[in-house]
Amino acid sequence: SSPVFKPAKAITSVLDQKDASSQSRNVENENLVYTLGQSPVLFRGFGHEYDYSPNNPPVDLSDTFKNFRLIAHNGVLWLWSIAGVLGFTLIWLVYPLAGTMAMRGYRAAQTPLERSAALAALGMVAVVVIQIWGDQGFNSYMTLITFGVAFAVASRLAVRAHASSGMEEL
Repeated sequence: SSPVFKPAKAITSVLDQKDASSQSRNVENENLVYTLGQSPVLFRGFGHEYDYSPNNPPVDLSDTFKNFRLIAHNGVLWLWSIAGVLGFTLIWLVYPLAGTMAMRGYRAAQTPLERSAALAALGMVAVVVIQIWGDQGFNSYMTLITFGVAFAVASRLAVRAHASSGMEEL
């Protein structure tokens, strides 16, 4: 309880997964993996609630979040559970594509502003992916707007890189 140890206590509280919220997210993640196991390859479809194992019922959040089984906290596992491996790969491909374009723009940048913009776009992609993994990033318009800006900057820089490399189409 000493003030000297408050920073250590704060860090421990972040890493400690014994609170009810963390435990309910673990149950949710396990049920998303169970749902993926029901249809691992084919697209299940948006608008379907995730399944849950009879041995692992979800925590009922319907009082505060009516559609809690339609979108999970962990957007990556949720997308895998409803899209299967093939659908997830096709949908998720946009994130590594944006990162690749940002790095291509960085390598071909001719000014400090272009390099900064490329690195900012790459950082924004990383932040968006972390937000989607961690806490309902697909349910937040700010996450999607952030990614849209990152994708626009990265693609513009990649087009400039392509044009400056002398590889324009005839």
